Amino acid sequence: MALAAGQGGAFTPAQQQVENLVDASVNGAPSPIGEDRLKAIIAKAKSPEHLDELLAQEAAGADPAAYRQLLERALFAADVLGYVKADQREA
Repeated sequence: MALAAGQGGAFTPAQQQVENLVDASVNGAPSPIGEDRLKAIIAKAKSPEHLDELLAQEAAGADPAAYRQLLERALFAADVLGYVKADQREA
């Protein structure tokens, strides 16, 4: 998460404790879609909106918080993969 830290500010000790607890609970939460299936969906998606559609179909009935976390992970992974592929094309 680290919103305040990412915006140039620093967390107070109490805010950092909350961040740590949230991160620990999010990281420990089960994903409604397995890693291999998630990678396949990312590879199939043509845009962030298409990725959202594909994930929504795959994770129908998932807890909204779990879905949001899944979407964030997928968007991040897709973004990183895009950078890697762009670097490979330039090389």
